[in-house]
Amino acid sequence: MKQYVIDANVIFASLISGKENYEQLFSRRKFYLPDFALVEIQKYQPVILSKTQLSFEELKTYTIGVFERLTIVPNLIISTQSYFQAFNYCKDIDEKDTLFGFGY
Repeated sequence: MKQYVIDANVIFASLISGKENYEQLFSRRKFYLPDFALVEIQKYQPVILSKTQLSFEELKTYTIGVFERLTIVPNLIISTQSYFQAFNYCKDIDEKDTLFGFGY
């Protein structure tokens, strides 16, 4: 199974849409999410709640299903070497995405 680091924006889009195609995507691949992305998701919770096509109960169930398929990676286990390698991948695009470009 292929492994990927997933961007928080993909999680946002998934939660807002609640579409089955995201469930299929998550079920066919292994995804890692940096722990700081949880802060971003919490920060934009009101936006997600206002834009979702799902009822609150449906969103809750859908969100649990999404997060059951993700591995949350604590920042403390990312090596300095991996961090700098990720920075080099992201620096010309968006330095803030450095933690999404790490490898293990």
